[in-house]
Amino acid sequence: MQHNDFEETPAEIARRRLAELAATFNATLPDPVEDEADVPVRPGPKRFAVTSAHVRFMALLGVVALVAIGWWLLSGSGSVGSAGTDANVVEFKSGTHAESGVGDASTASKSESSRPVGVIVHVAGKVKNPGLVTLDEGARVADAIEGAGGVVGKPNLNDLNLARKVTDGEQIRVGLGPPLLVDSASASGASGGASAHAPSGVINLNTASQAELETLPGVGPVTAKAILDWRTENDKFSRVEDLLDVRGIGEATLAKLRPLVSV
Repeated sequence: MQHNDFEETPAEIARRRLAELAATFNATLPDPVEDEADVPVRPGPKRFAVTSAHVRFMALLGVVALVAIGWWLLSGSGSVGSAGTDANVVEFKSGTHAESGVGDASTASKSESSRPVGVIVHVAGKVKNPGLVTLDEGARVADAIEGAGGVVGKPNLNDLNLARKVTDGEQIRVGLGPPLLVDSASASGASGGASAHAPSGVINLNTASQAELETLPGVGPVTAKAILDWRTENDKFSRVEDLLDVRGIGEATLAKLRPLVSV
């Protein structure tokens, strides 16, 4: 086998192959035009030339458009008329709402006036919170006493009908007995409801001082103070028998005091 004097390097092989490819590509190209003057020149697109006449015409169109828009708005055919119509609708709706509000207020007033109103009574005497008590319609004396906080101590409730229905404005006397009837001939100058004058020499339990009470038989300083404390706690004595509720006074002492005291 005969060897070549030298072997091609990889770089030389690459250059040779590129040259072959270039020759092959050039062979496929068309023949070049010998004279560029023979090639026909295509005319380019024509440009529109803006003249002063064109500018004046466009300005005139703008003025005409503005005049047309102004006339359309002022004639009421545009949004101004629609806005006015909407305003009328809103005003009508507002008036309807106002009338509806008046009707609602009237209805509410009628409903409030038709509500059942409770009764107010005055609970006095031996209760925790004497004074005015508001009760529902149909309430009874027992409900009134309960509304005043319940009884204090052990008052005599036999004078009361606890099952009786109360009436508006009445007074319920707990442990005080029935109210005293005042004779107009013997009543004081005060208004109705005042106590009658006590007979001469008789001590009024509601106005007597401790010294006056100590002059009574069987009543010493301790018992006299107990009488004053009971009067302060219960506002006043409604009857002589209330002395039985005072500490230190029993039936025997009450029998001695009965002709000597009054309320």
